[in-house]
Amino acid sequence: MALNRRDTGGMARRLAVIFSLAWLAFCVLVALGLAERLCATSGCELYGEWTLWGVSLWWWGAGAFALLAVAALASAPAALALAGFIVLLDAGLLAAMTFMAPCTNCLIAGGGFFLVWLCLLWAVRPKGSATLLAVLWVATLSPNLVALAGDGGGWAIYGDTENAATRVYFSPSCPACRRAVFTLGALSPSGVAYIPVSEVPQDVDRLISLHQDILAGAPFLEAFRRAVAPDFQPGDHGFWRRLRYRALLAHNHAVFRRMGGSAVPYVATVGLRPLPGLSGPVPLLQPPGEPRPAPVPAPAPDAAPEQPASAPDGAAAPEAAPDGTSAPEASPAAP
Repeated sequence: MALNRRDTGGMARRLAVIFSLAWLAFCVLVALGLAERLCATSGCELYGEWTLWGVSLWWWGAGAFALLAVAALASAPAALALAGFIVLLDAGLLAAMTFMAPCTNCLIAGGGFFLVWLCLLWAVRPKGSATLLAVLWVATLSPNLVALAGDGGGWAIYGDTENAATRVYFSPSCPACRRAVFTLGALSPSGVAYIPVSEVPQDVDRLISLHQDILAGAPFLEAFRRAVAPDFQPGDHGFWRRLRYRALLAHNHAVFRRMGGSAVPYVATVGLRPLPGLSGPVPLLQPPGEPRPAPVPAPAPDAAPEQPASAPDGAAAPEAAPDGTSAPEASPAAP
């Protein structure tokens, strides 16, 4: 026997209340620091300190779920309007997260708001279409899910962050970074993951050109040499492509800060796997076209140790004592 509209509406309202209370408990656990093991991504620590008017965003989230539960019991249409507004705010937070770093707990909380909103939609069944808000929320969620899948060490412009023995965080505008990239690329082309971190606005154009050349099949060092050349000319990459790369670089920056990095180049060795060719000191290669530093003058050699004075002709030189000192000269015999 099929349920009538009133029965399904009542069930949907009850589900909205149940889900609101469940996610309320989740937000309280996160606010109290009891759900840290659920989130192992770089965004957890980044957003954990965010506050609004001195109150953690997780307490705001708990209050929002509590308000939704009360509103769903009192008036489904009012609860639907409130839930729609909260989902719209969450879409804005997800969009901001896209440019920084993913957060597992944040995505779980956002999914709770969206689920409660869907239940209230089922209960009220408004005349207007809610498709636009649903598409907006899903569109802002998708990039975070993609970033969540590869949050381990950041986005590598070349190499595999999961299997590489060494990760190099670099900026194309940093001379020391260029020397490190050329050196490591020459010693072990396939054993390093190169993770870009933008330091100046011009880095974005250089990194876009570098990645496009790599995707076109150019060898990494050759593409890198063209991207860092003094006469580099940025191309017209378009707004959306630049926006995508800025999001990837912002994600790398968040991962880099989470690792405790403060300056590039930053070389991280994964586990205990040695990088081939790096068993001894690494000679830094000079990138082509870059002026070589002036050689440091060698220190003056130390003065040669004084030689003992030669004995007079016909006289024997004093013999050394067993302790290394010169033996005292014999006194002349008395007449």
